[in-house]
Amino acid sequence: MKRLFAIVFSVLLWSCSIDDDHVTYTGYHEILPIASVTMPEEFQLGQSHEITLNYINPTTCHVFNDIYYVKNDYVRTVAIIAFVHQDNAIACTPQEVEKDVTFNFKPIASGLYTFKFWQGENDAGEDDYLIIEVPVID
Repeated sequence: MKRLFAIVFSVLLWSCSIDDDHVTYTGYHEILPIASVTMPEEFQLGQSHEITLNYINPTTCHVFNDIYYVKNDYVRTVAIIAFVHQDNAIACTPQEVEKDVTFNFKPIASGLYTFKFWQGENDAGEDDYLIIEVPVID
């Protein structure tokens, strides 16, 4: 057993590369507002449902990274997370491009789900949300 462990450990150790050939990007993450949402008017309990988020990508340096998704009981808060490149080798230009991204939602309990889609900040610096309530049917 010890010999097998030593062989496996040696192979893993020698298979790791310490070359610096990989690319590292410099930049930061930014939350982008959601312009519109396409989703069902009701959910079927236990079934998966597609939700499409429409947003504006503001520059060529903004790249979709992930969906911000926080659940609190029957409330879901959703936003777009973009990575913004800050690399001198990449030329950034303002270029507003409409993009869509989808995710699946599967309700696990009956009730009324409230989705809060972040749409930016208002003049007072407070978060604005598109709020959509969707009932779950059995």
